[in-house]
Amino acid sequence: MAAGPGPTLSLIMAEAGWPMALYDLVFPDERVLEKTYDLITATEVIEHIHQPAAWLSKLWSMIKPGEILAFMTKLMIDKEAFSRWQYKNEPTYACYYSEETFQYLVERSQVVFSFEARDVAFFYKSIHLIQLVPQYQG
Repeated sequence: MAAGPGPTLSLIMAEAGWPMALYDLVFPDERVLEKTYDLITATEVIEHIHQPAAWLSKLWSMIKPGEILAFMTKLMIDKEAFSRWQYKNEPTYACYYSEETFQYLVERSQVVFSFEARDVAFFYKSIHLIQLVPQYQG
């Protein structure tokens, strides 16, 4: 999934031997949504989704058991930081996310997650992976 002028992550993954199916919200190929995957990434996408609960449910149904749904989005830190944030007036943003938002999703969905890097969250489909995630926060 990508928003923006080009699918950078898919090119990096392909070079590493991991081909990716692409889905664009503006020019959707619905066949992509009919398959299951080992990994789904949404890089700078979820903040543009107007119905995130429905969309997350769809993505979750497409992940194979034991596999990963990964998001990268700039996280909101606090109100003061938000007031200075360049994207707060971005007209294409529908939602803003924070660590607390991801914690809520974990509690609601009973999944395992970790922050793998700044602004990058991994959600694991199978609860048995808890031992593999040292920074587990759910």
